[in-house]
Amino acid sequence: MLNDDCDPLGSILSEDGLAGLVADIAWGKARTGLEKVCAAEPGYQRGAHLAVQPAEGVTPTRYVVYTVKTFCLAHQMSRAQLYVLWRRGEGPKTYTVGRRRYISLAAAAEWVCRNEDLAAARSTGSKDH
Repeated sequence: MLNDDCDPLGSILSEDGLAGLVADIAWGKARTGLEKVCAAEPGYQRGAHLAVQPAEGVTPTRYVVYTVKTFCLAHQMSRAQLYVLWRRGEGPKTYTVGRRRYISLAAAAEWVCRNEDLAAARSTGSKDH
């Protein structure tokens, strides 16, 4: 006969263990559902990972067009870094309306793909970067 200290099922079937198991199952089902929804969205990149939790104070938002501020939030970079990229000719394409500068989703996606291609070329040792 096993005592409670040696019983592997005892820890799983305890109230805390069972609650954790149920939470893990619920999270897995929610994650699978979210991945299906994302896969149905235009522009979804296969292999993109859903974060376990959004960063503190950040609410995930799907933008139709980015402002400089929302682009920086979405791509987790500072405004200064984005301006450095533009000065080097490496930033995303923009357009202006009045005095505001915008970045379309297509331009942002193109910029991401270009950077992924550069990173892949660098990691394989290609000289075409």
